[in-house]
Amino acid sequence: MKIEKISENSFNVYLNKFYLKNSDLETKTDLEEYFKSFFLTLKKYYHISMEGFYVIQVYQDSYYGMVLHIVKEDFEYFDLEVVDMRIRLKKSCFLYHLEDEDGLESLLSFGDFYQINDHLYLKLNKDLNNYQLGQLEEFTTLIFEDTDLLLKQAKAIKIVI
Repeated sequence: MKIEKISENSFNVYLNKFYLKNSDLETKTDLEEYFKSFFLTLKKYYHISMEGFYVIQVYQDSYYGMVLHIVKEDFEYFDLEVVDMRIRLKKSCFLYHLEDEDGLESLLSFGDFYQINDHLYLKLNKDLNNYQLGQLEEFTTLIFEDTDLLLKQAKAIKIVI
């Protein structure tokens, strides 16, 4: 699990499939149950107290896992002792932006490559083991928002080394 603070009231949580393991999180009801224990984990281990109302955008990718974009809404009338949430679920394919050619050779077998201007992206087409996922995280930046739009603009390319 990786937590990325965006602002005082919002953050992203990256949960790869190895962290989620056997969690069945296909419906909003499943996600609500999962978040109850997840919020306790955030409080216990990361000292992040979750109180109030949250909008949680859940991005799911079958090869990676999930990214949660969590935004706290400020409601003066809301009971701060309680956690309530609105969950939005979006199934998508994540893209991986390659900053440079470091590690490119080790990533060639992981999926398909796309190019937009001078930017190179990888779209996974197979499951990765924990080591391969670590390589992917080392050499790329995960893109989880608006990936459908990026793919429409991109040109599929073949890389030969």
